[in-house]
Amino acid sequence: SSAIVLERRRHAIERGATPLATIVSWASTFAQPNRNRWSGVSIATRNALELLLNRSNASQNEIDHINACAMGTREGDLAEAA
Repeated sequence: SSAIVLERRRHAIERGATPLATIVSWASTFAQPNRNRWSGVSIATRNALELLLNRSNASQNEIDHINACAMGTREGDLAEAA
């Protein structure tokens, strides 16, 4: 189990903390159900990544972290990793 705590940069600086990261973009998509239920996850993940890169004006090499969730199943994790 894990957690990510988000805080406005201004608040962190005001309390003397050093900001460790900056969120520059986000994207969310939905996998359409089909016979092979995990093939939709690959498509949705690709669509989310394309949206993310377009919105942020970042290159693939500038992305440090992607938080994806396919319910922690082997098939879903493989689809996301692809």
